[in-house]
Amino acid sequence: MFDPFGWSSPAIVGDTIYVGSNNEYFYAVDPTDGSQKWQYETDDRVNSYPAVDDGAVVFTSEDRFLHSVDVASGDRIWRTEIQDVDTGSPTIHDGTIYIGALDGTFYAVDAADGSVEWKFQAEWNIPHPPAVVDDIVFMASDTLYALDAASGEEVWRFDIDAYGVTTYHMTAGPTATQDTVFIGTDFSKMHAFDVQTGEQRWVFETDMAVRSPPAVAGGVVYFGCDDDHVYAVAADTGEEVWRYNIGNDVNSALAVSAETVYVGTTDGYVCALDRATGEELWRLFPDIGYQMNAPLVVANDTVYIAAGHLIAISEAE
Repeated sequence: MFDPFGWSSPAIVGDTIYVGSNNEYFYAVDPTDGSQKWQYETDDRVNSYPAVDDGAVVFTSEDRFLHSVDVASGDRIWRTEIQDVDTGSPTIHDGTIYIGALDGTFYAVDAADGSVEWKFQAEWNIPHPPAVVDDIVFMASDTLYALDAASGEEVWRFDIDAYGVTTYHMTAGPTATQDTVFIGTDFSKMHAFDVQTGEQRWVFETDMAVRSPPAVAGGVVYFGCDDDHVYAVAADTGEEVWRYNIGNDVNSALAVSAETVYVGTTDGYVCALDRATGEELWRLFPDIGYQMNAPLVVANDTVYIAAGHLIAISEAE
């Protein structure tokens, strides 16, 4: 366990874990023993999920700064102040950082120098990391937006109020493959849309809100739900492959390895499910007193969890 307190889900690249904390530091950590490689000081808490690309790790701090830091040394490359970007989590694609803000502004930022390339104004806050496929970036607030990645022009959108309900929202971030973008809503549905046209391919209905960002692997979409279930759904048709009652809400993104789906629950358990059948393989209660809300990450036969502290669990647990 790595001690500094925080909720920032880690990014793992090569032989280093990158993770933020509530003590106003961002860390590089050795994944084998949890020892610190370097630390970078900010002026406020770091609860965003970092993104790593081209020798830099990018993240936000709650004093409204977007930071770019050298992955090897921990030295600052640049930082840019962006209004209400406090807890936004970035995505990097082709030299551009995409990130949403609490005031509903969506930004494209040059990864080389931190300058803003374009902005797009949504009607609600943008709490989740965006997804990018080729020349389209997808972000969710009250609406799922597809924007031209180079210009910020709207390509298409999907509004839940198309169903005549205006109080429901996108409660999870989007996940995109080469041809399909998937997103859950608190209208108890998981949706699949054509990346280019926005045509709805299928809708899968659950019994309660879907707050878990979907994970897609091997032609299957995996996600958790407020109805205490984990679902596996065929990515092309939306047909159910399996479902499993895990005993509590699942709000975090799942981690998927070759044979296993890893799930964090709001009552503090980490569970491993057989990827093919949904059968529970094991369940662990780290007993740290916090919900599992940040995305789980799996790498090098280890599951990493940010729930107050950074915890590493062997896949064979």
